[in-house]
Amino acid sequence: LMGLSEDAVIGKQIHQIFPPEISRAREAADQAALAQEVPLVNDETIIGNGKTHNIRTIRFVLKNPANEPEQLVVIMEDVTHLKEAQ
Repeated sequence: LMGLSEDAVIGKQIHQIFPPEISRAREAADQAALAQEVPLVNDETIIGNGKTHNIRTIRFVLKNPANEPEQLVVIMEDVTHLKEAQ
């Protein structure tokens, strides 16, 4: 999508991948997801690799046995083909 390899993004912080304005928006969405008890789903349009993409982002929290937030999981899926079929 963004022209980056898996090695270029896995294990990286958001500010190491995206420009400041995008990373700030992503961090705000992460904070919103941490504050919720249910998965947070967002649809957005971004430009990557010179093309417009429709992206569905799902964020949810994994909790430890004490029911405390332990990890934030973020899944980004390119749903452009679904939007184009509508």
